[in-house]
Amino acid sequence: MKRKNIIILVATLLLLVVVSILFVSFAYVSNVAVGNETSSKTVFKRSTMKVEFSGGSESITNNNNFNPGAVLTKTFSLKNIGDKDVTYNIKLSDVKNDFNRKNDISYELYINDQLISSNVFPSVDTTIKSNENIKTNEKRDYTLIIKYNQSDDNQIVDSGKIISAKIAFDESIQE
Repeated sequence: MKRKNIIILVATLLLLVVVSILFVSFAYVSNVAVGNETSSKTVFKRSTMKVEFSGGSESITNNNNFNPGAVLTKTFSLKNIGDKDVTYNIKLSDVKNDFNRKNDISYELYINDQLISSNVFPSVDTTIKSNENIKTNEKRDYTLIIKYNQSDDNQIVDSGKIISAKIAFDESIQE
């Protein structure tokens, strides 16, 4: 009976150690968000990048009132807080695009007022800028502009339609 209790105790301690190691490992590589839904800025700190979004989050949405001629603007900045250069991709994730006339919606991505990417707003998750490089302690300011372009054609079919997405990043550390 005593031997059985010792085995149970050792197994429990071993399980506790494994769970603790997994928790610490996950916490090291996870994002940490600073801010809340009502704040004007949200800051994400990753192991190598600090991401700051205006407007409280990384989300973009038109709130059912995106009419021809309307413009949505989202600004964000990235800073390399690691000790090595980083290559990253800028993505639109969790994309929703209910519009029938999808070519009427476009996006432009700027860095320091210089256009670096533009296209039709996607219907699926998409990389909008690939292989950006940022050096240690460097900061980059981006502006994403989404436009509902006016057309001579009847656009009433898209009245009340929704577009939304989240700005996301893939990063790799340069050795």
